Amino acid sequence: MVENWLHECIRTHEHCKSASSQYLPNRLLAINGASFQLVSSDSIPSSERYITLSHHWGEVSTAQDTILLQTTYDHLRTDHAISSLPKTFRDAMAISSKLGIKYLWIDKLCIYQDSLEDWRREVGMMQDIYKNAFLNISALGARDEGEGCFFDRDPRDIAPTIVKLRQTSSSEPKDFRFALEKGWAWRLSFDNEPIVRRGWVVQERLLSPRVLHFGRKQIFWECREKNACEIHPDTVYCYKDSNKDRVNTERRPETPRRPHLWKQLLDAPDRRVITDYTSNGEYEQLFLDWNAIIHTYAKCNLTIPSDKLVALSGLANDMKRTLSSLRPDHMHRYLAGLWEEKLVDQLVWNVLGPAKRVKEYRAPSWSWASVDGSCNLGLGLVEKEHKVDFVEIKEAKTEIFEGLETGEVKGGWVRLVGPWLQLKLLPQNETAHWPHENGRWVELFRNVDTGDELKEEGEALSTGQRLPMAMVLFDDPVDLVDEVFGVQIQAKVWSEGAYSSSALALSKVDGVSGEQWRRVGLLLSYFASRDKATSFFEKFPRKEAMVI
Repeated sequence: MVENWLHECIRTHEHCKSASSQYLPNRLLAINGASFQLVSSDSIPSSERYITLSHHWGEVSTAQDTILLQTTYDHLRTDHAISSLPKTFRDAMAISSKLGIKYLWIDKLCIYQDSLEDWRREVGMMQDIYKNAFLNISALGARDEGEGCFFDRDPRDIAPTIVKLRQTSSSEPKDFRFALEKGWAWRLSFDNEPIVRRGWVVQERLLSPRVLHFGRKQIFWECREKNACEIHPDTVYCYKDSNKDRVNTERRPETPRRPHLWKQLLDAPDRRVITDYTSNGEYEQLFLDWNAIIHTYAKCNLTIPSDKLVALSGLANDMKRTLSSLRPDHMHRYLAGLWEEKLVDQLVWNVLGPAKRVKEYRAPSWSWASVDGSCNLGLGLVEKEHKVDFVEIKEAKTEIFEGLETGEVKGGWVRLVGPWLQLKLLPQNETAHWPHENGRWVELFRNVDTGDELKEEGEALSTGQRLPMAMVLFDDPVDLVDEVFGVQIQAKVWSEGAYSSSALALSKVDGVSGEQWRRVGLLLSYFASRDKATSFFEKFPRKEAMVI
């Protein structure tokens, strides 16, 4: 089955071909029968293919003599028995050999683990390392390096659940199967695997032309034109035909008119597609796909919290390179997980349930990367004529560590000018029906210059649907307060001609020179029309805010 997937992909999938067959990482592991050794790429013909490994480091530590350190480099350049390695690495070498590929890239053995300089340099090349690999092996079911890729499996765990039922008291029993199981049973054995929620693996899966996942119950395949598994070898996208007692299979288009930069992941929401097939449509599609990636990535776990931006830097570099090819006259500045050219749209991200703002500095408060938890940057495209921007961005900047523009940041700010709001929130006991502990309803808006108090009217649409009350979604429940300030950012069409508006909820930073603010959440308010949203926020003074 694996060979069938691989041969089909190599022979027929135009969009799965590597951008360059001449690229090799700086270091690789050469597999020689029962032994391996670390080699430099300049000693290998550039036409050689290599495989990468995605794995969960876990709690099990690799022996020091089989980790790349400055003290073990010369040692690893000599032949070593594959049997001396952890099971996950041994299994990856066995898979590579079975597929006829001699070279394997494993982060722990190909990046110095005691050199920050080397680590940053290699991290800056992740987009090339994974994108030019022949295949990525994913140790999907392994909780650590000791569990490997192969597991003792019981076929009954993934076999269909057959129930014998009589349709009438006198009829013979017939076999029936739960309808949803036909199209979704595979997700039960994928979504709970250990590696799925590992942050680093998101970009490894997206960048690799093809991924072979070894789970505890079955094997999965991902490439740009096919997603499959053992129980659905043709495609996982199956559905139940409501008119016929059988399963239909729906294949995704294998030759889209404009391929996405990255593949559709098995466990990610279906991507929204822009049907404008011009270069402008391709440009807008990149940002739509980026937002979808953050939706998936933000909820993942990282062993080292400061890796939040670094573990995404390969995708950011790949995105920047593609943007530059489409619009070479633009800077395409990357700002701690957001893009300057879409900054107004991306500033209004919101958490999907309570999140936690990290204690040690990792990103400006206006970046989704400053919190741990599920986030939404917006999964749909709103045309210019259906939105209004209230804010003007005077300046946006991040301070980066030397050598990696898309990696760690040590500071950042954005200077905004827009309608300045003061918000009084309802007491927490009056929002008991709120679905999340991080939300508060807005009781009233206050003009800070005049002291005038305004209430947003809960209007009804022509359909009879009443608009929701204004609310503040706090990023972290520890920031819940009774009053906050805000700067209005944007409004866009929501439903039946109504508009939803978004503002940054801000808290003043104490103990700093000058007036500085930090984001604590997002204000959402609703209006029956664009004109009503515009006229409401015209009642508030425009002020400048420095948000850090």
